[in-house]
Amino acid sequence: MTFQISSQTLAEIFRHSATAFPREGCGFLLGRWDGLEPVIDEAVPAENTKASERDDYFEIDPLQYKKLEDSLRGSGRQILGFYHSHPNHPDVPSYTDLSFAKGWPGFLWMIVQVVDGVPVSQQTYSLSEDGENFQRLDCNLKRLPPPAEKTADYERMEREIAGASTRGAAGGPVVRRKVYLTFSQTLIQKPLVWELAQRFRIVTNIRHASVSGDTALVGLGLEGTAGEIDRGLAWLEAEGVRIEPIELGIVE
Repeated sequence: MTFQISSQTLAEIFRHSATAFPREGCGFLLGRWDGLEPVIDEAVPAENTKASERDDYFEIDPLQYKKLEDSLRGSGRQILGFYHSHPNHPDVPSYTDLSFAKGWPGFLWMIVQVVDGVPVSQQTYSLSEDGENFQRLDCNLKRLPPPAEKTADYERMEREIAGASTRGAAGGPVVRRKVYLTFSQTLIQKPLVWELAQRFRIVTNIRHASVSGDTALVGLGLEGTAGEIDRGLAWLEAEGVRIEPIELGIVE
């Protein structure tokens, strides 16, 4: 079984998981069903009501669930599941996760591995038919349009990002480049695009993403100074990513 998720939503989940470290961050996965395939187009952070008691457990206030469910009524969208982070622990379900999930049959469970404050991977699961085990879902990462009621918010954020990028960093004018990134099987689960934007003063924009067998291809737009983009791409190559230019940079 596969599921779709927008690149923007996955980035928000990773960002929240990093902020919550060393405690578990958690939240809701929203979207719709496309036939038998769930399509996640938004993540809503939730307060971990157990965060002050222990670092390796999460619990969401049922009232927040009820309010969110009510707000979606009539929209054609619904709560598809939950996400939570595993600080310094693999993105595989624990016995506690399984026990919790048994009370929510039919829901998705995304687990984000966070190592020393950096999200490094995610795996998403659903309960098996007998409800005794988890089964892993394959991720189909896409750049999906935001839900209609969130369009204005997304446009505002993109304007802010664009305004920041045109100011550039010391060292030259802002340029735009497009590249193809090819990830091997061992690199697919690493959040290298997210980390690229954290390590360097580069604005990234995923234009296309597809997975075929054990290889992933990502079409990526980049904005930043030429020197900063060159340093970022050199870092990706050192990590093992194959890079092919789509077109030359355009000076703004």
